[in-house]
Amino acid sequence: ELERARRSPQLLGDQLNLAWQDWLAAECRARAVVLVLDDLHWSDLPTVNLVLGALRALADLPLLVLGLARPEGRTRFPALWQASALHDLRLEGLGRSASDRLVRSTLGAQLAPDVVARLVDLAAGNAFYLEELIRHAAGGDDSLPDTIVAMVQARLAAQPEHARRVLRAASVFGPTFPIDGVAALVGDELDLESTLRSLARDEILIAMSDVRGYAFRHALLCEGAAAMLTDDDRRLGHRLAAEWLEIHDSRDAAIIAHHFTQAQQPGRAVPWYRRAAEQALTGNDLAGAIAWATRGLAAGAAREDQAAMLVTLTEAQQWRGDDDVAARQTGERAMALHEPGASGWYRAARELVFVASRAGDGEGIQRLMSAALASEPMDGAAPLKTQMLCIAGTRALNTFGPSPALDALIAQIVADGAASDPVTLGRQCQLRASLAVAGGDFEAAAVLFREAADRFEEGGDLRNAAPSRSAFGFLLCELGDVAQAEPLLRATLALAMRLDARETVAAIRQNLGVALARLGRLVEAAAMQREVIAVCDASGNMRMAALSRVFFAAVELELGDLTAAVDASVRAAEAAREMPAIRCFALALAGRSLVAVGRAVEGLDASREAMAIVREQGGSIYDGESSVRLSLVRALEATGDREAAHDELRAAAALLQTRAANLRDPEARRRFLENIHDNAAIALLSRDWLGVVLS
Repeated sequence: ELERARRSPQLLGDQLNLAWQDWLAAECRARAVVLVLDDLHWSDLPTVNLVLGALRALADLPLLVLGLARPEGRTRFPALWQASALHDLRLEGLGRSASDRLVRSTLGAQLAPDVVARLVDLAAGNAFYLEELIRHAAGGDDSLPDTIVAMVQARLAAQPEHARRVLRAASVFGPTFPIDGVAALVGDELDLESTLRSLARDEILIAMSDVRGYAFRHALLCEGAAAMLTDDDRRLGHRLAAEWLEIHDSRDAAIIAHHFTQAQQPGRAVPWYRRAAEQALTGNDLAGAIAWATRGLAAGAAREDQAAMLVTLTEAQQWRGDDDVAARQTGERAMALHEPGASGWYRAARELVFVASRAGDGEGIQRLMSAALASEPMDGAAPLKTQMLCIAGTRALNTFGPSPALDALIAQIVADGAASDPVTLGRQCQLRASLAVAGGDFEAAAVLFREAADRFEEGGDLRNAAPSRSAFGFLLCELGDVAQAEPLLRATLALAMRLDARETVAAIRQNLGVALARLGRLVEAAAMQREVIAVCDASGNMRMAALSRVFFAAVELELGDLTAAVDASVRAAEAAREMPAIRCFALALAGRSLVAVGRAVEGLDASREAMAIVREQGGSIYDGESSVRLSLVRALEATGDREAAHDELRAAAALLQTRAANLRDPEARRRFLENIHDNAAIALLSRDWLGVVLS
């Protein structure tokens, strides 16, 4: 499981996140836990996301996070300030009375009022500045600098040369620095340990208790020391710092890349930018991954590093989902730089499949499938090829439905042979499940989706197990077993939220909305679908937005809000113009809604178009075929063509009876015919109009 995680940045990040939450939950159950994050504005996004995820997942446990940050922490980590559990305490500057008391308690109560007033005025409530002013005045110096920067520089300039040299070297590393790292910059001739202790006594530095290092007592002291560096010394210092970190502490690749860049050695920075981008991707820091990969590419990366960073950049852009045009361009560049059959080539192709699916680009998916089928996987890349092809086939079937060209490609994928590792087996089960859905065998599809989830969990890939469990729950709804579906979907939603898998969370909410509608909780169902529509519209996920509008239209139709039902179904049909598997379902709902508002002729046109798509696709399409057939029956009846309505009803009843007969369990057949609204309506009409009883 660990080996598999190390081959996938996303999987490794998920496992790290879940391990952290499990450990912290155990600690919280043993005792109350307080996590203190000082100087939070200097933290990194993966750390902040881990903390936010823990706050969400452990909301019922005794956990307190105390974060101390400057105002810039708000702009750097905006999600932190939107957390529901946040209590935001903004610290104002010291009041004049408090400042006055601090000055007098330190310098003496008999201090002249005009001196006290000047110190208080200059500090303007800044506690650090006031402390430095008090220190300055205590030394007997009547000349008070007008700015805090001048104050800091004057204080540092008063140190002996060897101490200033140490401070300049330390500032290269930043506010916190390792003793051995500074030693590499200043050489052996200085008594470094003694100098550092002296600077700590002078309250310029603070000794770190948990590591062999020191920190500047305030960031301004670090900035003041850095300002004393000449340009040549600054370049040399950053080069030496990077070389020391390469050997002694190479965990933070971004820091090493920064040092080499500041040393004006971009070529040496490139491999560290590459590693930094991969580290950020592992931590789900998509903005960081994009930033580091972009900087590495701009630094003049050679072909191998360039190709690898383009793959990382493609994955980050695709996962973020807010600029599919950029993701497509980057992915195509990544594929062009890799040999067909290389691991990076398949990874880039996989991300392009997701982008094309969101955009409704069926031809694009099929081109990628054809190219992958024609490729010969290089060492170790065979599982990636199979996974990419299975993802492409699944997405194409779910979005566009079966077609001769797609069927031929999928037949080749299925014939490619069985896999051995659990994650690849999971992908194959997903594809076979989608084929079963397209063939109308929902019972087999449910079994296959459940098996896919089991295989993903076996391989530690919970991010992909969640959508498979969600699909299993949806098919339970389609089979009429809603009582089992709802708790399953809620448990799966909780897992996806722990992983912060936002697209999967939206998909599960969509399916949970269907389950709630089937349970008769229509208001809840409508609210759930509205939420999904808003999220998908914002992220540009056209496929999911269209599908949720269809489900929303069905709920509004049942609630009697016919105007909302017409609007949602017509908009869904328009959005899904290139997605026949969804469009036919949307048109069917539009037909029923239009008939309900008295626009029967328009409703008949929409219903006929929906049925034409079903026939064009060669039969069963997606999960709404009963809705399509029922829509046509009611539209024909509403326009007075009762004979044609009876003919369509016979066809709908025959298909429904065949599907019911394929269910081996009698109770499953009963649920299928009675618990699903459209199926029950067809069965009732068949009995009343045709005298045919379905069983």
